[in-house]
Order: sequence, then structure tokens, then C-alpha cells
Amino acid sequence: MKFNDLFELAIAKSQAPSLNKFALKLGLSSTSIRGWNNGTSLPNDNHLITLANLAGVQPEIVLLWGSSWRTEGEACNRFERMAREAENRFGFTSEAEKAA
Repeated sequence: MKFNDLFELAIAKSQAPSLNKFALKLGLSSTSIRGWNNGTSLPNDNHLITLANLAGVQPEIVLLWGSSWRTEGEACNRFERMAREAENRFGFTSEAEKAA
């Protein structure tokens, strides 16, 4: 799972008509949301849980992916492997992965 897949799914399911409305719905600044949208920043773990809940994805899976997005090298590889194993176990596949 890529962060952008999660972010877009959460926005779509929230039915927010704009990023500014989405930010208001989450109680965040539009600057924070724009940073996530353009890839200059990532949300903290609590916000990842909120996005997961909005997107209908197991928060535990998203937290594993979040750890992989923030790390490099062997640690990143291990978090990615754990996240994929959790997805397989819980039966989640992102829309982007289904299309590939």
C-alpha cells in the first residue's frame, strides 16, 4: 500500500468535496493536509489510524505501512513484509493493487 492510496480512499469515503473540507473534518490545518497530498510530509500514527478508519482499512495494517514509509533499508523491508502478511491474513488489497 502506498500512502497516496490510503489518503485518496479516505477522502473519497469521507465525501469531503475539497481538501480544505477534509482538513476541517479531521480538525487539522489545510497546510497539514496539503503536505500529505503533495508528499512533503506524512501523518503521525494517530492520524494514520483516523485515515485508516475513514478508508475502512485495518488500522494495524496502516500502522505497519506507516512504519515502512518512515524508514529505510532493512527496517523498511521488514515493515513492508509484515504489512503484506497482515493484508493477506485479513484479506485487504488496495484498489491500486487490485488494478495492477
